[in-house]
Order: sequence, then structure tokens, then C-alpha cells
Amino acid sequence: MTQLAEITRTDTDGVAVVGITGEVDLSNVTTIEQQITHGLAADAALVVDLTSLEFLDSIGIAMLDRVARTIPSTRLAAPADGHVARVLGMVSLDVPIHDTPAEAAKAALTHS
Repeated sequence: MTQLAEITRTDTDGVAVVGITGEVDLSNVTTIEQQITHGLAADAALVVDLTSLEFLDSIGIAMLDRVARTIPSTRLAAPADGHVARVLGMVSLDVPIHDTPAEAAKAALTHS
């Protein structure tokens, strides 16, 4: 079976930056959520980098909402002109979205 998504995780100046490439759907959303939140405290500064994400369905959007409720300083990185940002813009997701991971990290540090 082909892996739908790959997760990278780095710590940049005290901000956990988790990048997701590929696709997020029902088949992998639980694993992705666990990888995003693993070892992070509720007061952590977190950026979920969606700039290389190719597909995100409603189950993925719900997962991002759960992550943000668990870690309130969560910020998303998704270029405004990309399809992921357009999808996120159609729902009432209460998570700040920034064009780049660097912008999101700066905002996460400011509000953590």
C-alpha cells in the first residue's frame, strides 16, 4: 500500500513545525493527528505546514480543528492562492492561516 502522506517535524526557535505532504483522508487522519500532537504540551507553539499538501477532505479539516483546540496557539501555513487555503476558507475553522511557515511561526511565538 502506498503511503498517502509524509510528516516532517522540526523545532524552529521554540516552535514545533509539522509539515504534511501528500493527502489527508479517513485512512490516515488518526495517525497524522497523533504525529502532530505527540509530545506537545497544550501551551506549545505549533505550526502545521500545509504548503505541500495535495488533498484535504472534511475529516482532515475536523482533525485540524481538534489539534487547534488541544494546542490553542496552533497556526496553519497554506498559501492564500492555494487549493488548501481555499478549502479552509469555506469552513468556519477558527485557526489563523498564514502564507508561509515562517509567518505562522512568528505569530505562534507571539501568541503562545
